[in-house]
Amino acid sequence: MGRRAEPGALLRIAHVTPYYHPHVGGVETYVRNIARLHRAQGHEVCVLTSRHDRQLPREEVVEGVPVVRVAQRAHLFATPITPGLRGAVRAGGFDLVHLHAPPPLSSYYAAKGAAAAGIPVVMTYHCDLEIHRRLGGTLAELYRRTLGAATLRRTAAIVATSDSYAATSRAVWDRAARIIPVGVELERFRPGLAPAPALAELPFPFVILFVGRLAAHKGVPTLLEALGALPRQAGLVIVGGGPMGATVRQRVAELGLQERVHLAGPVDSAALPHYYAAASAFVLPSTSRLEAFGIATLEAMASGLPVITSDMPGVRELVEHGVDGLLCQPFDPKDLAAQLRRLIDDPQLAATLGRNARHSVERRFSWEGVSAQLLEVYRSVLDDHVRRALPS
Repeated sequence: MGRRAEPGALLRIAHVTPYYHPHVGGVETYVRNIARLHRAQGHEVCVLTSRHDRQLPREEVVEGVPVVRVAQRAHLFATPITPGLRGAVRAGGFDLVHLHAPPPLSSYYAAKGAAAAGIPVVMTYHCDLEIHRRLGGTLAELYRRTLGAATLRRTAAIVATSDSYAATSRAVWDRAARIIPVGVELERFRPGLAPAPALAELPFPFVILFVGRLAAHKGVPTLLEALGALPRQAGLVIVGGGPMGATVRQRVAELGLQERVHLAGPVDSAALPHYYAAASAFVLPSTSRLEAFGIATLEAMASGLPVITSDMPGVRELVEHGVDGLLCQPFDPKDLAAQLRRLIDDPQLAATLGRNARHSVERRFSWEGVSAQLLEVYRSVLDDHVRRALPS
């Protein structure tokens, strides 16, 4: 039957995510922060994920949170195939399972295990599934209509990170999603930190920063083209690695931007706030619905930077154009260059946007607020689960 979640009662919570530490990404950051905050409040929290690399331990504790990795049978379209999650969920003795999707299949297997164990399920729907392969759109739609739909039917509550994304997603627009944004570590990312020493000798005074995986949906080629249209006082620092690394390096050479682009590669977590501190502006030029929120944008805003992000569902909700950031059209290097030129030509505007950005995230995007709202969802779902199990 399950137990009623009385106010203040400690819960046994499983987070299911396809990847986790040391893999770096937005979903991993989300799970890490929620898990450690709930663990610090006394809840029993466990992360169930894939053992996509055999060098990774099957079990370990990361920042006080137990992590259990399930062997993958295959790896397809950047997705670990882990049917063992069904058994891990059933055997865990959890009160509630929190799924994080996509990538697909991890949520599907875990939801099946939860159904077999009579455990209620909450899902954070981070973004729509896109497969950048031949017939990828067809495969994604097939999954949405079959295994994806089956997963949603087993889900008691859906959390989306923004109104606009929930309203425009074909997967969840007919479900009553609870809107809870992503958070940012306000003490870790803040104005006034010392700039990263590695960037002290850059040959350009106006430093544009990009932080993220070098993947197709991030829009880095658009950013490079925009940079080529700006005066030479502007240069670009790219933090992160990924499958498009070679393509980015090639495009830098083709555009003749070698002296104006600094490829920092992946940066240690402790050093990352200091890279924001060294920047003049931050850009997230995303081109796909795989970018549903943009945690790096929040980190930049918390650091007091003026930010420019694509005018797309989800990511555009972080900023109010002209107040605490600027919006640009995706795939449009001319528009992105024009927005960057505003910041270069008007330092007072840049400073005002940066101050307003910090105030905005303090008001709207703390991880503590996000974790409290999720606990409300958990308790509501558990209470409904108990009521449905009572004899009529």
